[in-house]
Amino acid sequence: MARDTILFTEPTERLGESPPPPDDPYGLPDRYVFLGRLGQGGMGEVLLARDRELDREVALKIVHRTGRWTESRFRREAHTQAVLQHPSVVPLYDYGTLEDGRLWYTMQVVRGLRFRDLIEDLFEDTKAGWGQPASGWTLYRLVNALATVARTVSFAHSRGVLHRDLKPDNLMVGEFGEVYVLDWGVSRLVEGDEEDTGPTERPLEGPQTQAGTVVGTPAYMSPEQARGQVHRHAPASDVYGLGAILHELLEGRPPGGPPIRNPEAPPELVELASNALREDPATRPTARRFANGLEGWLDGSRRRREAQVVLEGAREAAEEPHQLRGEAAELRREAAMLSEGLETYTPLDAKLPVWELEERAEALESRASLLDGRWEGMIRRALTLDPDLDDAHQDLANWYRAQLVRAEARNDVGEAHRCEELLRMHDRGLHDAWLEGKGRVSLVTDPPRATVHIHRYVERGRRLVPEHVQTVQAPLDRLLLPHGSYLFLLEAPGCHEVRYPVAVERLDHWSGVPPGATEPFPIVLPKLGELAEDECYVPAGWCWLGGDEEAIDPEPRRRVWIDAFVIGRFPVTNGEYLAFLNTLVAEGRLEEALALVPRDTPTRGTVPRPLFPLEGGEFVLGSPRALALTPPHPAVLIPHDAAESYSGWAGGRLLDSAEWEKAARGVDGRRFPWGSAFDPAFTNILPSQERPSLGPVGCAPSDVSVYGVQDAAGNVKEWCGQLFRKRPNSEPEPDLYFVRGGGFAATQHSHCCCATRYAAPPDLRLVSLGFRIARPLRR
Repeated sequence: MARDTILFTEPTERLGESPPPPDDPYGLPDRYVFLGRLGQGGMGEVLLARDRELDREVALKIVHRTGRWTESRFRREAHTQAVLQHPSVVPLYDYGTLEDGRLWYTMQVVRGLRFRDLIEDLFEDTKAGWGQPASGWTLYRLVNALATVARTVSFAHSRGVLHRDLKPDNLMVGEFGEVYVLDWGVSRLVEGDEEDTGPTERPLEGPQTQAGTVVGTPAYMSPEQARGQVHRHAPASDVYGLGAILHELLEGRPPGGPPIRNPEAPPELVELASNALREDPATRPTARRFANGLEGWLDGSRRRREAQVVLEGAREAAEEPHQLRGEAAELRREAAMLSEGLETYTPLDAKLPVWELEERAEALESRASLLDGRWEGMIRRALTLDPDLDDAHQDLANWYRAQLVRAEARNDVGEAHRCEELLRMHDRGLHDAWLEGKGRVSLVTDPPRATVHIHRYVERGRRLVPEHVQTVQAPLDRLLLPHGSYLFLLEAPGCHEVRYPVAVERLDHWSGVPPGATEPFPIVLPKLGELAEDECYVPAGWCWLGGDEEAIDPEPRRRVWIDAFVIGRFPVTNGEYLAFLNTLVAEGRLEEALALVPRDTPTRGTVPRPLFPLEGGEFVLGSPRALALTPPHPAVLIPHDAAESYSGWAGGRLLDSAEWEKAARGVDGRRFPWGSAFDPAFTNILPSQERPSLGPVGCAPSDVSVYGVQDAAGNVKEWCGQLFRKRPNSEPEPDLYFVRGGGFAATQHSHCCCATRYAAPPDLRLVSLGFRIARPLRR
């Protein structure tokens, strides 16, 4: 622990203060009253005295003995202190000779702490952490003091004076932060001052200043001083001493052993100390440059501390938006529960409480977004103060990672690219593995050892197209792949080729393990003949549903397992539905067939006309107003029960909503069957053509999913066999069925989103509403 003490201009053996003797044993001049003996050094002893004339305490130094060499050194020291009029050089007040011939001078009494004690404090309490001493003299404060020392030494050099004994014992800080360079007793002029070596040459041992040919203190003297090369003593010799002091500040010991190994030592200061301690004096920096280096680090350290304060404020500010979003989520859950059972025709007074909860949630979310902007601004202010503040960069990186996850979840490619670049810019290594973005895939096939052609989806012309990556053989056991969307084409002798999409997520494992199981589910390859030309096979597995912010009434984003099924490549056509009706007629079920005939939507004052009139004992295609009616056109104007009747007759069923979305969207959560970018030319909707109309199935070749399912985004909407549910776990709405897909009358891209959902009563007939059927793999 550093301690308050009285320090003087040369290192002394601390004798401690004692009551003043009754009389003056030194014969001081009448002007001075002897108060006590404070200590002694190699050349003299130091007294505490009072100046009668100015009524102040002074330090009075007396040379030990008379003699040419001693007196020469003493006069040199007094002269140097008198010449160096600088705030960090203890000022000399008076000078004279005692009656016994010994020289003396008086100077300011300086009270404070020696650098030696402060450095010991810096390394003493390791529990508090290096650089946080109980005395409060941190590394920052000591470096600041050393910078003042370096400026003082630079001033001395400008006056032609070398110190030649710079060390922690010869530096001190006063009670009010003053910094002093002490002990100019072995100083000399840079030029024109012949070295007076004195009577002896002393050995290089111990911490005390050495005289003779070798001048200085061994642990801190430059190589040229240690070799006694007095002619080579120069300002660079003092710079070596400054470097040695800095070395001790960083490592807790002077140079001479291993290099600085303190892991907390700032690299800039380590480099500066190393440069000052170079063997060749010509390669050392000047004292001014050394001071500039310290001050440069101090300026950065000060800004870093200010930045850290701003960062801490930002971290506190980040708590509030997090809490607000939590409150908003709870309000939305309450609103969802309250809205159970409400219909579109429910009176407004029953809806108002729901709307109030939703509006409160929106207000909280809006406030949270504003606070996010404030937080980001604070982080960026911290980085303006200190561009290298790793903690601030990492906080931003964490933020951009969360933003990137959300962007990827909603397939916002542009925003995802932006967030990924910003994440890479700010990350300090924490997210390296995640950014590398590799995941693993396990796959088992039936039959086993199927050939697997791996393709990765890339965007070309605003559509995702598969590009071949590699070919392997099943089974796959944790195959490592970069994150992204893939299409695996599975081949085996005697089997249909299977299209098996895979979404490889960062650091994740696409295992193919169904809920409640521990092993991957084998992907069945249908035997040749088990699939018709107009059928597509959707293998069992996981997929992402919902969560598209641009869709109409999407369900929340969720990952679900859906068992394998076969789906019609196209919606059911007029030709197929006509064959169904005529089969019923042939079976003597005419009345049933008549009830199932699609009918035109009536205009005011007209009766609905059947699309398929009965002629000669069988149904034929008619010519309804403004509706193209050919065998390849999708069957429309068909109510839900008629669609179910056809599905049962054809040996299948209507799809449920989740099956339809997976068949249209694949497994990666893309927005449209072809990807996440939109152009009307990719499908058949109102803006797609100059004269919009219902087209034959397959009229938009780009409107095709990863499984080969066509026309899911446009041309006709499609009935599903499942009653409508607002949320996956809510009760089904009575007499409302899911309707999925976009129709040729759609006006905007949101109608075409695979996550868009509609609800319709079973008797609804629309010229843009058809259906398609599904069945199990094996009948």
